[in-house]
Parts: sequence; structure tokens; C-alpha cells
Amino acid sequence: MTALLALLGALDAGERQTFENRLREGDATAISAAREAEEIVLALADAVPECSPSPALRGRLFDTLAGELLAPSFIAERTAWLKSFLSNAVALAWEPFAPGVEVKWLQKDTENRTYVALLKAVAGSAYPAHRHVGVEEILMLDGRLRLDDREYTDGEFVRAEPGSAHHSTEAMEDCTFIIHSSFDTDLIGT
Repeated sequence: MTALLALLGALDAGERQTFENRLREGDATAISAAREAEEIVLALADAVPECSPSPALRGRLFDTLAGELLAPSFIAERTAWLKSFLSNAVALAWEPFAPGVEVKWLQKDTENRTYVALLKAVAGSAYPAHRHVGVEEILMLDGRLRLDDREYTDGEFVRAEPGSAHHSTEAMEDCTFIIHSSFDTDLIGT
């Protein structure tokens, strides 16, 4: 039962920490219970028919998630992870990507044709109009980047869905960002 409550986020901080310690220490009973709890939750999720939540419920859910995602502990954890991730990129060499844009390849998934990269663009550089074959996600680290009619700056996150397009991409000032995208992005008009 503890594993199921932990998975559902229903334990208090002390109980959660105790259970997480047991998992880290390799406690076979805790690990087995965690796996069983995960199977139960997945089975329950599959058993529920799809439906759209009411606007009020959807609003409360997003408010709750935003509160958790913006909690200082969550931000501190993710910031530490990001700093560690980027510190590994220091040793990588910058390579040409597009005119005025350089790249450090952080991860290339040749099987799924996706990548994660650190890009830096000089002010005024532009990327051709393109349509996204897969999801594209950008986390701005510094500077200003304009995508179509909106500018993004430090700390902003951009997500483009498959099939969507950017008709205008321009660095408004020198900028650096992390991008997760597809090698198969279609250039428009070429």
C-alpha cells in the first residue's frame, strides 16, 4: 500500500523519504511493491474511458501542476540537473549549423531521427521557413529569438507540435538555447 500511495503522491514528506531510501538501498520488497503499484495505476488508467474534463476541473488541475512545477524544490532540482547536463557540453566543440548559428550536439538519436543540441546564434541570423515533422522544443538560455510574430527570452520554453510551421526564425540579439527536434524538419519553399 505504501508504494501505491507513494506513486500517487499521497505520502507525507517523511514517509515518502523513507520509501525512497528503501528503493535507493535496493530493498527487494520495496522495489517489487513499486513495480506492482505502477502496474495497478497503469491498469486503472487504461480502464478509464477518455473524456474531456470540465473547464473548472481543467483549471484546478493546471493550477495544481503549475504550483508543483514552480515550487522552489522542483526548480532547484531541475536547475542542478541542467547545470550538470550543460557542464558536460563545455568539452564539446562548436560546429556550423546554419549561417550565423553554431551547434553542440548533446544527443543524437539516429533510430528516431531526433536530437538535443545547444545552439548559439548571432544577432540577425535567420533560419529558413520550416515545417516540423516531430515535436520541437526550445529552452531559451539567454538573448532574444523571434519565431514568427513572438519573441522569446531567457528561461522561456517553446513547443511546436508536428505539422506546425515557423515561417520566420530570427535571432534578435545574440542568443543561446537548447533545442530538441527532428533531423527531418521540412524546409518550406526549397
